[in-house]
Amino acid sequence: MSIKKFTECNCPVCESPFTVYLRNIQTRRLQRDIPIYYCMDCGSFNNVSGYIEDNNQLMRDVEWHISVSERNEKWSRNFLNAVRYKFPEVKSILEIGCGTGTFLNIAQKEYGMRVVGYDTNQFAIDWGRQNYPDLPLICGLWTNDIDAKFDLIVSISTLEHLEKPRLLFSEIAKSCQQNGAATYISVPYFEKEYWHEFLQSDTAKVSGTMLYHSDVHIVHFTKRGMVTMAEQMGATSAIFFPRGWHGHWIDFSGRHIEEMDS
Repeated sequence: MSIKKFTECNCPVCESPFTVYLRNIQTRRLQRDIPIYYCMDCGSFNNVSGYIEDNNQLMRDVEWHISVSERNEKWSRNFLNAVRYKFPEVKSILEIGCGTGTFLNIAQKEYGMRVVGYDTNQFAIDWGRQNYPDLPLICGLWTNDIDAKFDLIVSISTLEHLEKPRLLFSEIAKSCQQNGAATYISVPYFEKEYWHEFLQSDTAKVSGTMLYHSDVHIVHFTKRGMVTMAEQMGATSAIFFPRGWHGHWIDFSGRHIEEMDS
């Protein structure tokens, strides 16, 4: 295998050139095969389907958010209780990929946080504005150029949808470094216990498997990959939170942080 062939698909998580073609999988929505690649450095996987959600699918996404709202309310309180206990200095939250705004509504009403949310799904933003009229929700991409400063930037189930997640993460890191803030990133983690799914010829068609949403889940992170990316962007610690929306509390200030699950 030539060097050109070996390095043509760098890892979107850690930028390693040591990624290898693993296999083709058939996407559920597009109904065609796409290649999936494996990073030998951070263990993450990636694929690009080219799928773009139409309005019907965007509305179905909103319906899904509504269907899991009770679960999300529980997970929101779980997380915010941990934040209140471990990081009482956090008084404001910016959420990137806020969906219908369930998490931010609880953060604002029950925990007294100053909040704002961004999401590119206009239908989700419209639903949130109608049901949480006091919640500041913005339809569009967040960029690190707003005047308001926040203590915590939250992004839940967003980075796995991006072909180049490092671009967004680098802007989050810059904002945190500029403002002495932290970030909490949650993505589906594709760890070794799920690798057996690659042995199934139709794994991407099986509900509940990690590859079921490969049309829209472009990057399949590992915990090691997330920590590696964070460290490359200047993070001083990345602590895993094992409840609800599994993710990492990532700090850039140099302060000592112990485990977050309390």
